[in-house]
Amino acid sequence: MNDKRDGKVEQVVDTLRAEITGLVLVPGQVLSRPALQERFGLSSTPLRDALIRLEGEGLVEIRPQSRTTVSLIDLEAAHRAHILRRALDMEVAQLVLSADAGPTLDAMAAVLERQAQLLGPDDRDAFDALDTEFHLLQYLCVGMEELWRMTQARSGHINRIRRMNLAARDNTSRILEDHRAIHAALVAGDPAGVAQAVRHHLTRSANTVGPLREVNPSFFR
Repeated sequence: MNDKRDGKVEQVVDTLRAEITGLVLVPGQVLSRPALQERFGLSSTPLRDALIRLEGEGLVEIRPQSRTTVSLIDLEAAHRAHILRRALDMEVAQLVLSADAGPTLDAMAAVLERQAQLLGPDDRDAFDALDTEFHLLQYLCVGMEELWRMTQARSGHINRIRRMNLAARDNTSRILEDHRAIHAALVAGDPAGVAQAVRHHLTRSANTVGPLREVNPSFFR
């Protein structure tokens, strides 16, 4: 595969992943390959490669000679991803404590200021993007960008639950409060406080699955 085609496939994967985890494309939705080819200006082969990548991440289901759909949310996969993400986020946050993290902490503070202006129901997309930036900054600080990409490729199910939770409840203020607690503990150089703040923050989504499933049972496997 040449570099240009590689880049195009990567773009399609990133775009569709964001739309699936952001619930623009909902669980169970049929994906029309001709429509996707037209949308992205692709032939069938690179589109197939992109969909196979997303299938590997558990975000689409490909039925040969039939149809391709957005996968239903798999709670077991979401649970595994949650355990992985919590362990890695806690470890990365501890590494930030021993790094030259001044610029990162300043950037995180700027994210918090922007999030504080985006607490309304119409601001959820922008708020969610800043949520991602807040956590990514820590991985970048300690040179773990590749580890971040790995966790994101395995977090499609839990990210959809998190997004449903953001949409269903007025959780933006509480998420901001959690982020501020993580940042404050990092600024204070408090390892125990960092561990507690990260664990508390990442446990919220996992505890809301029951009510979310009752509201949208067709979204879940």
